[in-house]
Amino acid sequence: MNVSDSLLEGISLWSELNPIQSVDEIMDRALQYCDLAVSMGLGAIRTHVDTCDDDLKGVEVLLDVCAKL
Repeated sequence: MNVSDSLLEGISLWSELNPIQSVDEIMDRALQYCDLAVSMGLGAIRTHVDTCDDDLKGVEVLLDVCAKL
């Protein structure tokens, strides 16, 4: 959790999480957020996917999420 709510802490935490997260974990978080957004009446979701990952895991997962929805 980004306790300080600062950009620098968020970047630091992301650099720790990114290498160890699985495709399934990314998918689960994305779908949970979609459910939350819909429950709050949001009709559109913008995403800022990490494109610095050599495997582009996040990009592939979010393309799958879009196809499912």
